[in-house]
Amino acid sequence: SRHTVAITSQCSLRCGHCKLWQQNLLPDEDEWPESDLIRLIDTGRFFDELPRTSLYNVIGGEPLISPHTIKLLQFLKSNGIYVRLWTHGLVASDVWRWVAPWVDEVMLYIPAPDANEYREITGSDEFETLHAAIQDLKELKIPVSLNAHITPLTVAWLPYFHDLAREWNCSMLVNYYAFDELNSTEVDYIHRYNWVLNTVTVRLKRRHRSTCPGVPHEGLHSNLEMGRLWAKRYVDRLRGYFGV
Repeated sequence: SRHTVAITSQCSLRCGHCKLWQQNLLPDEDEWPESDLIRLIDTGRFFDELPRTSLYNVIGGEPLISPHTIKLLQFLKSNGIYVRLWTHGLVASDVWRWVAPWVDEVMLYIPAPDANEYREITGSDEFETLHAAIQDLKELKIPVSLNAHITPLTVAWLPYFHDLAREWNCSMLVNYYAFDELNSTEVDYIHRYNWVLNTVTVRLKRRHRSTCPGVPHEGLHSNLEMGRLWAKRYVDRLRGYFGV
């Protein structure tokens, strides 16, 4: 009931664990160049080539730097599809008002939980922009969650990611790669956060060559994984209702 589409492999961050900004990668076989996506929309053949599902994850790179993203969002929304946008959020506040009518949910990528480490990983000094983005999204009544990508370097920051999610009053998704040389103690530590209210973890088996490694592309395609995340969200709502 869901599909994931990458509108661009370009990004304005310079994360140390990502090669997208260092290479001019061609899309993988199951991805569409953004110009081809727009051509499918213009010719009325979009759902001949891609599935008509109830939910689309729109990812990148950074989707909001593509000039074609708004047309894709408008097309999906006008066809009754739930649109979940995955973004690093470093955009002008008027961009959120521009895309708000066409987005149902935003997943905000948080590679580090404070300004200094954020600068070290991404090359950007705009950490505080993220909180402003969350405030803008909440004013526009768009649900927003944090997406934290965990590596051997950042696993010790998990409590600080969680503190940030509580401070900003957001749910949080934690994802990590199985091959990232995390030891068993660290993996167990990550999965403890499955028991934390409004937090879920996703274990990924492989990177997707032409999409942001901080977005759980593989998990987004898996019905089993998404079913587990849906069940966790449902249980968290019950826990919140009963004050557990």
